[in-house]
Amino acid sequence: KMVFDPHNNPDRRHLVVGMKALPGRVGYGGGHVVRDVAAQDDPTLEKLRSLIGNDAALYDGFWHNTTKMKVPAHTETGKVHGPNWLKFLGHLAGRPDIVGLEIGTFRGDSAEWMCENIFTHETARYHCVDPFTGSVEHKVAGIDCTRLEADSRMRLAVFPQVKIIKGYSQDVLRDFKVAFKVKLDFIYIDGSHIARDVMRDSVLAFDLVKFGGVIIWDDLAWEAFPDPLDKPRIAVESFLKVYARHLKVVHLGWQAIAIKTSE
Repeated sequence: KMVFDPHNNPDRRHLVVGMKALPGRVGYGGGHVVRDVAAQDDPTLEKLRSLIGNDAALYDGFWHNTTKMKVPAHTETGKVHGPNWLKFLGHLAGRPDIVGLEIGTFRGDSAEWMCENIFTHETARYHCVDPFTGSVEHKVAGIDCTRLEADSRMRLAVFPQVKIIKGYSQDVLRDFKVAFKVKLDFIYIDGSHIARDVMRDSVLAFDLVKFGGVIIWDDLAWEAFPDPLDKPRIAVESFLKVYARHLKVVHLGWQAIAIKTSE
């Protein structure tokens, strides 16, 4: 397949994606200099999503002219963390009625992986909590966060088990038990990386997880903040020490993974 950027190809008014070897052998979208008779415009990318799934999100930036196309982060997420996630969450894969929650959805990379590999049963539920404003680390890295929510919602719309909760984790987690009346099988902490925020998320998350539930913290070795007291490592390591009687740590690396063993 090829992508033509209309802003660098002024002879084309629309985003055009030519896909070969589809039914009829003429492709869909007309990716040729001479437009195919069978070509059809797809300005909302609905047809493209039906053909290539969530990868359609890659082309959204071209259409809206707001972002540059990048390699999808979920590809790297699966390569880097997938083996460990399968190792410690694999027992949940395909099970009915399991409930997961992630703090920090960003563009939906981890949620997409979880829904494709673990929370696959039709009765499974996966909650994504994010204010979609970006945080300090995104500003430090110069990441444009203007389309975070739209990108995430488009990517995750294909998963009926996903519920996106727009808000700050300190507010959502305090209300979660009352609002949803469930205990979590899994929680992923990957929101603000400022140490005090990580500590607060950890304490609130612990009470929501059931016995035997899994907690994963991301970015233990994240070093963007100059002051060690701001870095996520100090919060995660301190939490694991204080809660040592109630958790079994099963992995320490870029991520920390623990199983809740008691209240």
